[in-house]
This record gives sequence, structure tokens and C-alpha cells, in this order.
Amino acid sequence: MSGTPDVFATAATALKPHATLLFTLERLPEDSRNDSYRLEPTGRFCHRVSYVQETMATAGLVDGTTDAIIPRLECGEPVAGLLVTALARTNALAP
Repeated sequence: MSGTPDVFATAATALKPHATLLFTLERLPEDSRNDSYRLEPTGRFCHRVSYVQETMATAGLVDGTTDAIIPRLECGEPVAGLLVTALARTNALAP
């Protein structure tokens, strides 16, 4: 989803110092071609862990974690997902 960097940048500037950003995503396997993310036939995007971590760090979100989860079932099959957390910097203007 090409808007991901914008979402992280907006969150990084909007969150109060030490606030936590928490969300889930569908997970794209790390060995999946060269895609950082892709649109699945279900109409949902899935993201590579490394892409999510790099994009959060670039936006200024710190101490980001990505934990593997199963957020739901699709036609009775588990969907690989991520539980993502990150903290806003203590000073949004700090590098």
C-alpha cells in the first residue's frame, strides 16, 4: 500500500511523546519475490516485516515490534498476520 509511509509519518507527528501506535497487518513472507507489500486476491494488502520495520523507523517511530499472529480465518484457514507496536519519540523534531 503506497500510503504506508505517509500513515507512519502522520502518526509520528500526531502522537504525543511516548504514545504507542498499535495495529495489525497481514504478513507477506520475507522470501516472497522482491515485493515489500502486495494486494492479495481478497482485496487486502499484506506487508513484509522488514518493510514495516524500515518504514516505521524512517518515519521516526521507535522501539517498533512486529509479532507474528493469526488475526482471523479466511475460508477456515489461518491468515498470517502481524501485531505491530511502535512508540512516538519523546521529541517529534528529534532525529
